[in-house]
Amino acid sequence: MNTRVRLAICNLQSGIGTTRGYWQYLTTAWKYGFPHDSRPIERAADFLREEDIDLAALSEIEGGSRRSRGTDQLELLAYRSDLPYQAFFPTLVLARRVNQGNAACSRWPLTHINNHPLPGVGEPRFLSEAHVHIDQHKFRLFITHLSLERPVRAPQIRHIAQHIGQEDIPTILAGDFNVKEDAELALLEDTILKKAASAPTFPSWAPKKALDHLFFSNHFELVHHYAFDGYLFSDHLPLVAEFRLLTDS
Repeated sequence: MNTRVRLAICNLQSGIGTTRGYWQYLTTAWKYGFPHDSRPIERAADFLREEDIDLAALSEIEGGSRRSRGTDQLELLAYRSDLPYQAFFPTLVLARRVNQGNAACSRWPLTHINNHPLPGVGEPRFLSEAHVHIDQHKFRLFITHLSLERPVRAPQIRHIAQHIGQEDIPTILAGDFNVKEDAELALLEDTILKKAASAPTFPSWAPKKALDHLFFSNHFELVHHYAFDGYLFSDHLPLVAEFRLLTDS
């Protein structure tokens, strides 16, 4: 039996909603530190539902704070998209003001929730892990959001490669890698993973940079992938990939 999985990867920008041009970073900058609504998250949920997404790998989503006016954006997303299972991985917590993180939102149960810190200075970065259970089968899902600075990213990528390793386990790695060149990711292909999908996703209004990437082990077969641009709700477009989990029965 080959199980179909539709995965979305998206940096949700904590619901700030910069979607029109670089100039809008100036007009939305106040939202990085002050309370704002989560209407862009509602649009993101509409996208997940309309595109029949089974599993979402998310970064820069707010787990409930003053910045989000108390809204747990992951709960809002899960409710509106009919994806009942969720895991939140805090990455940047500033008292009660900011509670930003990576997250998984899934049609199937999630277990073994872990948040592995990555090396580097500046904003904390993590390799977030959950196991996805589809009937009697399961696979490891890793989500990450790496540094903007290449000298900091390099040891982070090396750490991820070492953590994933060579053990023959069904594995997916997804996230916003912030890389300027695909060559930065070569170490990941020295693991059990292969680079499966990427496309220009940034900036969302005129995508030129492929910042969001998907890797998976040979337990999966890629069917197709695309950057969704039906409507905008973040400064990143979502990257959607449909693949099959290959099983023996």
